[in-house]
Amino acid sequence: MAHVAVSGTGWATGQAVASKFITLVATWVIARNLSSEEIAVATLAMTVTKFLCVLPPLNMGDLLIAHRRSLAWLQPLAVRISFRWGLGITIGSMLLAPLIARYYSNYPTLLLTALLMAAAMRPLAESMQVVPLTWLRLSFRNRSIAIVDGTVQLLAAIGTIVLAIAGAGPWAMIAPLIASFGMRALGYRMSAGDRARTDDDASRAHDPSAIARQLVQRRFMATGGAQYVHSLIDTMPLLVLGKLCSESETGLFGFSVILAAQANTIIAAQIAGVLQPVLGHLGQDPVRQTSGYLRAMRMLGAVAVPICLTQAAFSDTLFRVFVRGDLVAAAPVFAALSVAEAFYFASAPTMAMLRAQGRFGTFLGWQVVHLAAALVALPVAALWGGSIAVAITIAGLWSISLPMAVWVTTRSAGGSILASIRIFLAPWITGLPIAGTAWFGAAAVGSMGTLAQLTTLAIGAPACCILMLLATRLIQPDVFQEMMGIAQRMLSRVRRARA
Repeated sequence: MAHVAVSGTGWATGQAVASKFITLVATWVIARNLSSEEIAVATLAMTVTKFLCVLPPLNMGDLLIAHRRSLAWLQPLAVRISFRWGLGITIGSMLLAPLIARYYSNYPTLLLTALLMAAAMRPLAESMQVVPLTWLRLSFRNRSIAIVDGTVQLLAAIGTIVLAIAGAGPWAMIAPLIASFGMRALGYRMSAGDRARTDDDASRAHDPSAIARQLVQRRFMATGGAQYVHSLIDTMPLLVLGKLCSESETGLFGFSVILAAQANTIIAAQIAGVLQPVLGHLGQDPVRQTSGYLRAMRMLGAVAVPICLTQAAFSDTLFRVFVRGDLVAAAPVFAALSVAEAFYFASAPTMAMLRAQGRFGTFLGWQVVHLAAALVALPVAALWGGSIAVAITIAGLWSISLPMAVWVTTRSAGGSILASIRIFLAPWITGLPIAGTAWFGAAAVGSMGTLAQLTTLAIGAPACCILMLLATRLIQPDVFQEMMGIAQRMLSRVRRARA
């Protein structure tokens, strides 16, 4: 069954690639039409909203998957709890919006308040996704999830492009994003059908006791608390920069984060969404469960690291060609964050594994330790070197945190720290020499004009990534063979679809 976690995501990943392409176009339009200050206020609003979401409603889905045998009576209870938390967080965030806008006094107060109040709708919209998305995940209907996500992402990207060109400023980033959460809830519900609807008679027949309700509430708070700490880790850089540095520095970082994360959200999120239900089914066999997790991790690293290193190698050329104005200065920040993503790819599968194991306390402990280190390091980095120093610090933190987390996750099944480090080291050994050579080559072309730079991106970047993928055969021949098998299956499906 673990095989499904890797090879079963081929169609979903293809769908995600198509939708991400239009998202990249939207990001380019943002770079051409919004200033770094406008990007800063939009990303700050989204980040603060994430910070205020103390119990993300979508974590109820992880709890339902962990207790799938009790889904009949858990489902109506999950609907009530997640909706109440989502509504409460939305109302609380709206009430706090004016105070937060005054705290970040170097931003336009009325504009930031309005953006915060609009972004506060996200938790309520996410609470409506919980049950239908859980049913789709438990049924391994990854194609249905991919269709909904791809369609919504396409519509949101088109909305961003239209609003950015029309001069909507930061609203071009906020409005389509918030609308997309509501559209996802509707799409998941339509795909799940009757199974996602709460039957009142069944609800009364399986009415849980007060003790059971309290137990579910505590488990939800445990898994939600761990995810919230992870959200704090993600939001901390922008919150620190927004307070300690200029709007320009915050905007450079916010734009770089959006762009650098695109590749990993194509791959890691798709695999992690499938991986947790699969690993949950293998919960009675820890050895097979760990084997499936490590197999997916090696596969993911072999693909994600080359893509991220290619981003870093061609960052300067990319920004010179496609970005204008003060955002060109974000190129080194983007490069450093791309290096961070070459470690961060492991976060989603590792969190999925800990949830599947029911080790919410371990998940929380890992995130608390990482957050403590970030709270010390990030303010120092921001004051010392601004956005680039913060980006380098993030890369350093994840390069230590994630190998340790993989070891903790697999230790009970005989995993070693060396085996955990090898997951990251193997693709870096094959990829770094190629990426380094490409970086020097791209730098040499930098002074030759736009045509030479475009040619470098069109030919050099794909060639660099493909060479790194092919080099996997030298150190990880088993992973390479599996990659080729998945690629062949995806191509055969495309041919059948065209026939």
